[in-house]
Formats: sequence, structure tokens, C-alpha cells
Amino acid sequence: MSGFKFGILSSIARLIGDFFYLDIDKKDYLQSIQPPLLIISNHVSNFDPVFINLAFPELIRFVASDSIFRSFLHRKIFSFLDIIPITKGIPDAGTLRGIFDAKKNRRFSAIFAEGQASWDGVNLPLASGTLRLIMGLKLPILVLNIAGAFLAAGRWRKQSERGEVTIMPSGYIDSKELAAYDEKTLGEKLEGLLAHDEWDWQKRNKKLLRGKRAEYMERSLYLCPVCFSDSSLFSIGHDLVCKKCGMKVFINPYGFFESSQIDFKTMRDWNIWQKTFLIEFLRERYKENKSLLSPENCTVSYGPIRHVSAFTYKAVLSLKNDALVMTSSESSQFFMLKNIRGLNIQKNERMEFIHNNTLYRISFWNKRVSALKWVDAISTLSNRSFL
Repeated sequence: MSGFKFGILSSIARLIGDFFYLDIDKKDYLQSIQPPLLIISNHVSNFDPVFINLAFPELIRFVASDSIFRSFLHRKIFSFLDIIPITKGIPDAGTLRGIFDAKKNRRFSAIFAEGQASWDGVNLPLASGTLRLIMGLKLPILVLNIAGAFLAAGRWRKQSERGEVTIMPSGYIDSKELAAYDEKTLGEKLEGLLAHDEWDWQKRNKKLLRGKRAEYMERSLYLCPVCFSDSSLFSIGHDLVCKKCGMKVFINPYGFFESSQIDFKTMRDWNIWQKTFLIEFLRERYKENKSLLSPENCTVSYGPIRHVSAFTYKAVLSLKNDALVMTSSESSQFFMLKNIRGLNIQKNERMEFIHNNTLYRISFWNKRVSALKWVDAISTLSNRSFL
């Protein structure tokens, strides 16, 4: 990469880092590390690649979802940034070629081993296939931890708010040590080094949040713990309220909950409860063979895998016992749950999946709708042991 190109990108990145009061722990150490190297980090916000890049002396080649390449403009931008695309849910030899190319050219490469950003400030399980990919690369590994970014710029936010972000190295695995590991041992090692709990961090460090602390929190927290409605939560300013029963939660300046109506203190507490309660919620509706979730208006885009969506139509999305249903003005299309693969959530709450070798993207008209609710419900229904 030319010095001029890297200089422009670095200037933009520094502005973002300054907005979040970015603190890089052991920066001299990170600046002294020589590539080739595989960087693995926890994933808590859309700005994580920027934070990581600011800790190193040259542009890092990140592995990212190929969904960001599906428009002409984005394809040009992210190609300029040397992003290595990966298609979620299906094998992708192109990803391996991209990382081996970075290794050959003595570049830094990076991957978020969880495969997606956290929804509640705590690590997700390592993505399927990631360990096999890491072991096949045979590169030394540097593990990083990012703290503070979930509350300030988590994926549930529509707009980031100012908050203090810290990035710190948590471990190093050289090639010799890596060669001695099997997948299970490496997985346990990485999970330990990547472990991060935003709420424990906040309790210890008490970083202030600026701006609207609750806005769009209902993207992550979708079930009311008082009346159990799946479509009535609404955030405004620093409050999360239920329009059906009147429950109200105040988000304090450190991101913790204050309410006389619920016992939860964090988004993590709430999310653990809703994932467990969702099973009972769906079980009762399953017996009635009715729509399992509140229907939502959406725009459906579809086309070949790895390409820009070729066709679109407007529909009402609903969930039945064994199928996802999209009802347009002309017809109803049924997607059997057993045939859905690669189910995931992209930026801006767009839900994607592959069905009969066609990629479908669902964009909700109401930008406060929780795509996570739909993914959690479909995943629960696909595991019939819940019945």
C-alpha cells in the first residue's frame, strides 16, 4: 500500500479514535510487532476494525462478510481497504487465498473469531470452522481485547454515542506453540484470551457514556419481562419502555439499568432471560399453529449468492411452525426452516439467509424491529427438542 493511501486512511481513523477517546494499552509493543501475523479480537462494534488498525503501523487485511461488497460503491471502497470477503454459512476457499496472500506479502491479517459482534456485551461462541481456518494458516497469533465499544457503538445502536474505548493485547501464540495444539485445545486457549464482559469492565472502570444511552436498545432486547410482549418495547433518550404494560427502565450514565419493575441490571441479564423464556413463548404459540411472532412489513431482496441482490419486492414477514412466510400483494412464499442455512444479521438490522442456493435479504421498514428476535426464534424452532 502506498504511503499516501495509508496516510489518508490513518487520518480518518484517528478522527474516529478521538471521538471515542481511544486508549491503546501497550501501544509501543503493538507498533513494534512485525508481520506476517494473524490478529484475533473480540467483536463488540462496527468500529472495531478502525480501533485495531490504529494500534498498528500499517493497514491490516480484515476478513469480513461479503455482504459489504454487494453494491458497486461498497465494493470499490472495501476493495480499496484490502478487505478479504467471506460468505457466512458456506465454505469459502477465497478467504483462505486472501489470507495466504497477506502472509506471502508479509502483511497483517485479522479475523473476528466469533463471526459476529456481541448483542449483549459478552463474547459469543467461536464461529464454526474458524479454528480449522486458523490452524491451517500456521501464522503466529496476537489476541486483542476491546472494551467500552459495546456501550458506545454496539451493533444495536443506529448512531454511535461518545464513550471511552480501550484496546489491549491479551495474549500471543507463536507458530511453534500453535503447532502443538489440536482444535479443542486451541479453542479453549482463544476463548480464555478473548473473554470480555463489558459489564464487569464498567463496574471496575466506570466509564461515562455521553448522548442518548437507550436509543435503539430494543433491537437487542425484544421481549418485555413484565407482559411478555414481543413487539412493544420502545426506547427514547435514556429510557426503555413497554408501550403495552408501561414498564420503564432508566439507563444510568454508566449503562446499567435502574427500575423498580425488573431485577435486571444489564443488557446481558435481560438477554439471558429472554433467550430462555423465548422457548416457552414459542412453545405456547406452536401448539396453536398461529403466527409465532408479530408480523412485520419488510422489503425482500434476493439473487445469486455473493452477488448484488437482483430482485426486490415488498412483503409481510411472519413465522409459522415450520416455515418463514413472506406474503406480498400477489402471493405467499414459504421457506421451510429445515432448508434455511447461513442465517445471519448484517448491518442496519438486515436479516440474511440462503434457501435453495438463493440469497435472501430482509430489510424491515421499522428500523427499531429486532432482527435478532427473528434469528433467535428461527434457530430455536430448528431445534425441535424444544417441543
